[in-house]
Amino acid sequence: MSTEEHVALLYPDTVQSAGEANTLLGASHAADDPTDDLYPTEEPASAGNPYSLDQGSLTDNLYGAEAKVELSEATDLSIIYGDAEDQAALSTNLGHIASELGATQTDIESIVEHVNRQLTIGAVPDAKESLNTLYEQHGPKLNAKLDAAHALVQSLPEIAAWLDSTGLGNDPIMINRFISLSETPRGHSRLQKLGTR
Repeated sequence: MSTEEHVALLYPDTVQSAGEANTLLGASHAADDPTDDLYPTEEPASAGNPYSLDQGSLTDNLYGAEAKVELSEATDLSIIYGDAEDQAALSTNLGHIASELGATQTDIESIVEHVNRQLTIGAVPDAKESLNTLYEQHGPKLNAKLDAAHALVQSLPEIAAWLDSTGLGNDPIMINRFISLSETPRGHSRLQKLGTR
């Protein structure tokens, strides 16, 4: 391969469009080349993160919103949903949400464990008691933190509706989790995009 061809492949914008470079790259492999399996010429299409506010933007890709967080196979979603298909969809959605908010696998799995405990015992937290508990923990900064957590949850309508229907939207542990997520770099960035910070 000539120097000009290497330059064209490494810096496609200087010679041709990116589309032409991809075609050129794909065409540069011989049909019987054994490395074809190692280096496929076509990348699978990525749907990206459906919860992203900046679909496909470079910033999203740099900060990880495109790559969903993978939950452990041991994560028990059966208490939340009995149907295996619903559990698989929930796992995927939670992975995308975690990625979008800057949560880790551990963060999401601890939320799922807490939710499972609360659903198992049928706990419905009292809003007034929860506010008292939260005020003891956060003091006068509570209102601002609650506003941020609420805005974050409202930007995820399925989660907001589920928290309302189960009553877990008043659970101080859940509220603290969303307060923490609103303070991660990705959570903070999402709130700025929503115009709430």
